[in-house]
Amino acid sequence: MTEDALPRVIEEYEAGLEAQLRLLAQLDTIAKRQRDITLVKDYAAFNKASEPREELTHALLAIEERLRPIRERLAAHRREASMLPNYTRVVALHKEAQDLIARILAVDQESLRVMTDAEAARRLALASIGQGEMTLNAYRKVLAPPVASATLINGRG
Repeated sequence: MTEDALPRVIEEYEAGLEAQLRLLAQLDTIAKRQRDITLVKDYAAFNKASEPREELTHALLAIEERLRPIRERLAAHRREASMLPNYTRVVALHKEAQDLIARILAVDQESLRVMTDAEAARRLALASIGQGEMTLNAYRKVLAPPVASATLINGRG
């Protein structure tokens, strides 16, 4: 890579990181909204928020695909790139993106935990209903036993 190309590559990488950060900020907002939705157990609203989240994720992946070769080129010329003025800004943006991704993943883990707890509670409630139904059936048999003597009389008569 020529010395003239390196500043343009860093600028392109910086622009890509800034675009990723804007998308990540939107994704962070959605992740927090989804976590709040799980706390009130409004799963229809959770699913509705999943659509824009999926679109953002696809956009992030598209940007990442374009940035990967640029990042590899910068890594191959790290020593030269580190001497350019924008390099420290790019490193800071990269760190900011990593931190934001980590925060989003932590929020997602919290949402997942809430949903897992809700699923466990649902299963317990279903098991309890099933057990209660069996108990009621047994109790009904005790209170209203089949009338066997009536069939004997009807059979003789």
